[in-house]
Amino acid sequence: MDEASDNLPPDSETDRQTAQLEGIERDLDTVDAALAALDSDDLERAEALAAELEESAG
Repeated sequence: MDEASDNLPPDSETDRQTAQLEGIERDLDTVDAALAALDSDDLERAEALAAELEESAG
């Protein structure tokens, strides 16, 4: 058997890592949207997005 295939994580670990990366990407998109809202002086939208980030972190 190939050594590289022996070192692959189990499916559950791969799924966990994929979900974690998707969460990070979603948070980065939210940060981008919040910064865009700040640039356009939409403080209410920026605050709502910041609250969304806090919820995802906790």
